[in-house]
Amino acid sequence: MDKQRLLQSVYDALTRDLKNTEQSIGKTMQAAIEAPSAMESHSDTTKFQMSTVANVMQGSYATKQQGLLALETLMANPPYISRIGSYALVEVRDDQGCDERYFLLPAGGGGMYEIDGEEVIVLSDRAPLASALIGHVKGDIVTVKIQKARRLTIISVR
Repeated sequence: MDKQRLLQSVYDALTRDLKNTEQSIGKTMQAAIEAPSAMESHSDTTKFQMSTVANVMQGSYATKQQGLLALETLMANPPYISRIGSYALVEVRDDQGCDERYFLLPAGGGGMYEIDGEEVIVLSDRAPLASALIGHVKGDIVTVKIQKARRLTIISVR
């Protein structure tokens, strides 16, 4: 699998998501401005609620921006990776012999991408599965307990 193509795909998706979030924040802030205040309508809390939603969206926007900056740095200066951590592309095999691929990022996880006919799941390095894998190397067997216990053999780390 071409890691640079994966990085570019994640970067492109995050860029689109960031633009959509920015537009949504603008619309939500406009709705908050146009909503009646408590002085105009005693029981209407729309202005407050819309402002709260806009603030939460701005926090999400900031997190996505951090992820985008991290990807830009990674694409310009790819690190050598031999131990699972941020920026690692990991392939594991479960007890049933199924192979899975994960790409760990400090921010912007949650998507699935198909690169060269292979599916890759992007995880935040704070996700429970990522946390269980961090620090391990090729050949290690990791027991992960998320909903049910699974044994994963690490096939490769890039």
